[in-house]
Amino acid sequence: MMRKILLIVTCLFAMVVAKAQSDIEWQQLLEGMCDDEVAESIERQFEDNGIECAIKTFYSKDSNRIIYSYQFYDKRLYDAFDLSEGKKGAVRGMIMNVLQIDPSGEALQWMIDAFDKHDTKLVFKVLYMSDLGRTYEKSAVVTPSDMRKMASALF
Repeated sequence: MMRKILLIVTCLFAMVVAKAQSDIEWQQLLEGMCDDEVAESIERQFEDNGIECAIKTFYSKDSNRIIYSYQFYDKRLYDAFDLSEGKKGAVRGMIMNVLQIDPSGEALQWMIDAFDKHDTKLVFKVLYMSDLGRTYEKSAVVTPSDMRKMASALF
């Protein structure tokens, strides 16, 4: 089950980057990465794999974070979600897609530099709300440094 989740998360970020690939300006990149259409598409992919969830994406100006929130309706899925692997899968998906578009690595360098310049991080939140209303949450942060390290390992 975790492999399906990781594959879907990787696909999410491949789609996010593909959607933002033609964006030159930082604001356009942010808008592309937080587009509702992306979240809806990923929700459908989860549904196609028998996983019910809700995904929200948004940019927090206060904290300079792009937040991807995954709410699972099954506690077992929430418990099984490995944030470390999810984080790696998402960043790997972004990097691989950018390198497919621009094998020279210049676009990837621009993207990582833009995140660094604007001190922006990615945050992955995984949520589960019990029938009794108790909310469980775990999250992971991806820094520009994390992106740079993974890009170096893959490029």
